[in-house]
Amino acid sequence: MLNGVPTGSAMHSQIESSIIKLMSVIEEMEKDQAELSALKAELSTELNALNPLEAVVIQMRYIDALSFRKIADIINRSTTRVFNIHRVALKKILQG
Repeated sequence: MLNGVPTGSAMHSQIESSIIKLMSVIEEMEKDQAELSALKAELSTELNALNPLEAVVIQMRYIDALSFRKIADIINRSTTRVFNIHRVALKKILQG
C-alpha cells in the first residue's frame, strides 16, 4: 500500500509510472547540466584567446543571450560595430 493506495491498483501503477518518468527526467537533466558545464568551460578557454571587447560581446550574446541592440547599449557602441566585433571574434574562434 502506497499512501493508502492498494498495491496493484491502477492508481498505484500510475504513480509508479510517474515516479519512473520523473527519475528519468532528473537523470537527463543531470547529464545536460554536466554537458552545459563542460561547454561553458570550453567557451571560457576560447574567450581567453580574444581581446576583452570581443570576449564581452561573445559572452553577452551566447551566455547572457542578449540581443545585438542590447549589447550595443551596454557597451556604448553602435549595433553595426557590435556586429563587426562579433564577426571578428567568431572568425578567431573558428580558426582556433
